[in-house]
Amino acid sequence: MAESRKTSEETANGRSGRGTSRRRRILLSILVLAAAGVVAAALLLLRRELFTGNPRLVLRDIRVRSTGYWRDRENRLCERIGLKKGVNLYALDLKMFRRRLESIPGIASAEVFRVPPDTLEVRIEERIPRAVLGNPRSPFVIDEHCVVIPRRESIAEKLQLPIVNGIPLRLRPGATVPRLQNAVDLIMTTLRGFPDIRILQISIDRAGFLELRLTYRENLLGKTLYRVIMPDRETGNTFRLSALQSAIIAAHRRGDTRTVFDLSYEGQVVVR
Repeated sequence: MAESRKTSEETANGRSGRGTSRRRRILLSILVLAAAGVVAAALLLLRRELFTGNPRLVLRDIRVRSTGYWRDRENRLCERIGLKKGVNLYALDLKMFRRRLESIPGIASAEVFRVPPDTLEVRIEERIPRAVLGNPRSPFVIDEHCVVIPRRESIAEKLQLPIVNGIPLRLRPGATVPRLQNAVDLIMTTLRGFPDIRILQISIDRAGFLELRLTYRENLLGKTLYRVIMPDRETGNTFRLSALQSAIIAAHRRGDTRTVFDLSYEGQVVVR
């Protein structure tokens, strides 16, 4: 009997000890959470005092680093992305403004940096126009990736650009036009490897073929306008341009004044 009573007392004491220990753990957890909350609140207040609420860190100057159209156009760029001076420098969402910048069709990529105490620096890589779409007065140009760019927001007026026609001009700025990629690749191959050839126009009206208007060494041989027909293909531009160049030189040497060069036939150039 005594042993049974002793066992019951020990069990009760054990339960009481476990209960006390559990209450202590709960109390300790509450204290830790409360301390963490106090620290977090203090850090927020400190950040506000030092950064977001500091009247000395107000945006007063915006610097745009670009070599293209947007150079020295800080005010217009700020209007486009909704950026205003007078706000706290550290209250700005830089990621949001970068996304807005990169949504502008003529901007390929952008970076935004805080420069304390009062400056925001914007670095822009612009798309380079490679061709005018449709006609000489078209409001649209495209870059080498066939992205449509508003002409007025590019450096197109400073460049001698070929015209690519044969597609409807119902275009959306920022859209990509894959149908033009072969024509643009031909333009890029010419720019990189055939400086004597100047493409003035490429038509994609005829399915499977590109029809070009171009000049060759216009400063040395005169501004003769050549009409050239090429296959509308992804590969072989370097070979075909080399063959064309050789054919034009050969024709000039023998006094041949014909100006139509047809490269539709594999491995040969037909002059007529």
